[in-house]
Amino acid sequence: TYDRLGQTFLDADKTDLAVEAFEKAAEARRNRPGVLQYDLARVYLKAGRAAEALDQLDAYVKDERTDRGRAAYDLLGEVLEALGREDEFETRLRTIIE
Repeated sequence: TYDRLGQTFLDADKTDLAVEAFEKAAEARRNRPGVLQYDLARVYLKAGRAAEALDQLDAYVKDERTDRGRAAYDLLGEVLEALGREDEFETRLRTIIE
């Protein structure tokens, strides 16, 4: 339920409320904390805080999370594009799979 609320708030550009909802969702699923990093990255990107989004995604990848599958790497591409650093995408992907 908190995930759905978070998505609804994110869709409505209510990023502060989205963060709260996603944090509550993370508390409810203690065994999957990496999902919060992914969700926060989405919120931060939408809020125009791409550098913070990248920090969250870097932590998600460092923890070797796979909860969101390909969506996390698609988001990485979007974040790098927002930062004007698209040229890093392929190198980052290669580093992840090594």
